[in-house]
Amino acid sequence: MKTQTKRTVLLFALATFFGGGLGCELLVEFDRGKIDGGAVDGGLPDASVTPDVAIDNFVSPDAPFDQFVPPDATPDAPVDTGTPDTGVDTGTPDTGVDTGTPDTGVDAAGLGAACTTSAQCSTGFCANNFCCNSACTGTCMACAAALTGGSNGTCASITAGTPPVPASQCAVNPPCGNTGNCASGAVCQQAASSVACGAISCTNGQLTPVGACSGSGTCNAGTAGACAGGFICASATACKTACASDTDCESASDYCQNPGASGTCAGKGGAGGTCSANDQCTSNICGPAGSGTRCCSAACTTGGVCGATDCSATGACVYPASGTSCGTASCTGSTLTTASTCGGTGTCNAGSTAACAGHLVCLSSTACASGCGTNDATGDAKCTPTSVSGGAGNYWCNGVGAGACQPTQPMGSACNRNAQCVNGTCSSGSCN
Repeated sequence: MKTQTKRTVLLFALATFFGGGLGCELLVEFDRGKIDGGAVDGGLPDASVTPDVAIDNFVSPDAPFDQFVPPDATPDAPVDTGTPDTGVDTGTPDTGVDTGTPDTGVDAAGLGAACTTSAQCSTGFCANNFCCNSACTGTCMACAAALTGGSNGTCASITAGTPPVPASQCAVNPPCGNTGNCASGAVCQQAASSVACGAISCTNGQLTPVGACSGSGTCNAGTAGACAGGFICASATACKTACASDTDCESASDYCQNPGASGTCAGKGGAGGTCSANDQCTSNICGPAGSGTRCCSAACTTGGVCGATDCSATGACVYPASGTSCGTASCTGSTLTTASTCGGTGTCNAGSTAACAGHLVCLSSTACASGCGTNDATGDAKCTPTSVSGGAGNYWCNGVGAGACQPTQPMGSACNRNAQCVNGTCSSGSCN
């Protein structure tokens, strides 16, 4: 019965399609067969009428009318199977409910569509509020064109200089760490090498400036260097800019030149260098007494007439010339001591001692008589040993010129006074 009903509906549709008389004829023919079958066979279709043939041999509604196969044509294979058409699928009945995710009545969104949950996307991934081709959870990765410069729905690295989402992926870490933005290559951007880091410090005349970031997250410390001008540190973070004394200069080889607001540290001079004070020389000796014009290589003998007067261009001590008098002569009795003279090395050498020349006696405390004078007792007194009354080994003054001391004469010698004779007697012009 269900088969007949189904075919009646189909035939009615064909009648409607063809319209007019043909359609009605087809419907009447089908009905006749149904009635006959019902009257003769108890509800079964009449063998002389095969509804399946008429229907199954209909080629196409769009085919020409003359392609319609008459009802008497050979029955189609489906009739031969013997299985009545029940109009019900032999598989699982359609319940109208998906066996997986409940049917919400809304189709899943495609790649790049806006979303709030992954369940809304056909890809199964919702990232940055767009249906994405992957979970896109890596650092500095995103699925939004506004962040990547690419296409919505395609996971790509975030444009350099743009903060990541979430921002915690590149948490700010000053001074040299994360800037809070992404860099090329899906990594966090680090502070540039132009960013200062660390602290300035000054120790033992060495100033260490602030450092600079490496560009890779670390701080490169500043390079320590001597304070400008050779000054010492003024504080833990700065150098002095002028000196008031030598101690304001870091190096022991420097001295403070022009102490005060404009004082500068200058290098001390070596041997022979010009100077005006001892602290200006490496030897700490400027001249023999710290008031010379050149630095001495070593200490000089100073003091007295023979002491050093300065140092030379080579740093050697300069002394008075050898022979320069450094003391007075003395004469006692008939012994003369000559004046002391400089030895040329800073010493004063004592004079020599000797008897007065020509057997003369000292004329003063510093000199011998140059002659004895007259031929008399007065002249004799200037000779030594004096021949006041004659005697062997004594001398008398002959009164010739300045007067020269003569030894007493032997017996028989001419004479004019007793002091001239060895025996002390002059008689009748002869010593006897």
